[in-house]
Amino acid sequence: VVEGVELARGRRPTARRDAELARGPGNLTRALGIALTDDTAALDGAPFALAPAPHPPAPATGKRVGVSGHGGTDAFPLRFWIPG
Repeated sequence: VVEGVELARGRRPTARRDAELARGPGNLTRALGIALTDDTAALDGAPFALAPAPHPPAPATGKRVGVSGHGGTDAFPLRFWIPG
């Protein structure tokens, strides 16, 4: 979570560390306040407001843990994160 950490903490009170607030797709949607009732809603209009960061850092990539074969190699980066 880059901005709105306090709001995300309120939505994810069981997260022990800030790094866990939006770890994984389910926790990400909870931290953002997105619910099943938002299914099929467009993310580019109200009530959502997604805006690109003015100077976004380059994402880091890595292989997916638990994926075997060629798909589990660095040739297929299936994990993405913002370093730091």
